[in-house]
Amino acid sequence: MLNKSVFHRIAKVCFVLGALPVILMARGEEVSYAGGGDAYLSIERRNVTISKGATSDSFRAAANVTVIEKADIEKLGASTLTDVLRLEQGVIVRDWTGGGKTAGIDLRGFGETGASNVLVLVNGRRVNPIDMAGVDWAQIPLSAVERIEIIRGPSAVLYGDNATGGVINIITARPSEDKTDFSAEAGSYNSSALRLGFSGRKDETSYKVIASRNSTDGFRENSGVANSDINAFIVRETPKVKTSLDFGFHLDKYGMPGSVSETDWNDGKLTRTSSPLDEARTSDSYIQVSVESPLSPKVKNELTLSSRNRLASEYWRSWMSGSERKSDTTGIGNKVRFDASPVGNVVGGLEAYFSGQNIKNLDKNDIPTAGGATVKKDSLAVYVNDAAKLLDDKLCVELG
Repeated sequence: MLNKSVFHRIAKVCFVLGALPVILMARGEEVSYAGGGDAYLSIERRNVTISKGATSDSFRAAANVTVIEKADIEKLGASTLTDVLRLEQGVIVRDWTGGGKTAGIDLRGFGETGASNVLVLVNGRRVNPIDMAGVDWAQIPLSAVERIEIIRGPSAVLYGDNATGGVINIITARPSEDKTDFSAEAGSYNSSALRLGFSGRKDETSYKVIASRNSTDGFRENSGVANSDINAFIVRETPKVKTSLDFGFHLDKYGMPGSVSETDWNDGKLTRTSSPLDEARTSDSYIQVSVESPLSPKVKNELTLSSRNRLASEYWRSWMSGSERKSDTTGIGNKVRFDASPVGNVVGGLEAYFSGQNIKNLDKNDIPTAGGATVKKDSLAVYVNDAAKLLDDKLCVELG
């Protein structure tokens, strides 16, 4: 008799060989399963930038990728970025206060460590904190988001740490035609949203500026969130060089209601809080400069510099204590893209991030006390990724 392990290996090989013809035939602009007449199910084909900014076909991507466009976001009627993400399959959102700021995103079922195993990028810039805490989702206003790409599965080879469960790549709005728009919204729990944006172009320079203000009292007592944001994107493009400047500032204040006590739970008083004075505040600013120039018709080089400063303060009035965390991050990267080279589309580069965080303890009067800590993290990465098309463009092999 055959050993079970040998039998399993033979079965796997037969399965792969049987599925290969189906994979090779999936080449159309749209994949449809029709039951006579109208298509029963169709999969839209979209371009994605999962290979370090190199555009590729979503059907050719060697990963489970979901793309959410601006039009999709507008149809949802969502008010926060986490509201959009929670509707996607396989994306678990745990919102601790209900305001969309202190939420944890989990891909691939990492549970409590999910937030530290999902890398979040904004225009290619890493926004995960160095203390392994969750991403501050309030720093990314939904009004400024143009596109979201969700890459499920291990991506640490190409993206480094925090990408064990996957990557969420957020691309903000780019300059367009001369346009000015204003919107105002109001909703339950005293929620309101104001947004002002304008964009334009003059000669070789285009720009887009978005300012927004959002606030809500929240479902529970002391669960309100209020944040203000301003984001700007400026591009100057000539035949030889494309220079981009991306910067923004975020300010917020939110309450920390804590857990619902057992007594309130049993009495059905789910909105009550035992810490009505606990609150936190955040100020966050960043700037990123990118210079892209062609080295040849098929080779492009891109140099990126970024800096981020963040101050997060928490005031635990119910415990007569608090903390203050000041973080600074500087990033530098250089990327080279070889389009349609003899071995496929090749992306290679170097990235370095230098981060530091200073933590202070506060007393009941919000005055720094003895203790605290200083955290530093420096990371350096070298990467190469090759996406080659074989068998007359019927098979795509990606190596990194």
